[in-house]
Amino acid sequence: MYVCPKCASAVDSDRLHAHRETCPDCGALLRSDTQRQWIDVARVNNLAEAGFLTDELLGMGIDARIHQLQEFSALSNHWTTLYMIRVPARKAREAAARIRQHLA
Repeated sequence: MYVCPKCASAVDSDRLHAHRETCPDCGALLRSDTQRQWIDVARVNNLAEAGFLTDELLGMGIDARIHQLQEFSALSNHWTTLYMIRVPARKAREAAARIRQHLA
């Protein structure tokens, strides 16, 4: 399966031909999720902070995503929510450095 980086439409590989590697919905170049590894570069407790940092990275030309992680503790009978900021592996060092500057 391919995911369009522009409109986020999921496209089955059956719908793609060998000569066509663009999104049938918006025409953007497609990349396979398996070809593009995402790395966690930050973990925050607040969705607003995660959104701010992700927006900053996007403004610098670094693709970024927020991944929500929820864990339940049976000992405390409590849910914990964390937000992971993910970027493509090739941009991880640059993104981590930028986030450190904002948090300093």
